[in-house]
Amino acid sequence: MSGRFEQNPGCAEATANYVDADYRFDALEGASHWLPEEVPEQILPTILDHLAVHNTLPPRSSSAG
Repeated sequence: MSGRFEQNPGCAEATANYVDADYRFDALEGASHWLPEEVPEQILPTILDHLAVHNTLPPRSSSAG
């Protein structure tokens, strides 16, 4: 993910040329480099989807009660 206010968005988009794995590029309008601080509500679903697809989500803890 990258914000659309980046200095050189072409660099972020070209990353796919150097990744030998599952790769997805999302450009977020109105955001800069600091995505977790600026638009956490936009990036969290994408991160959770990625973790679920790659089966890397930690197990849910059960609440004792």
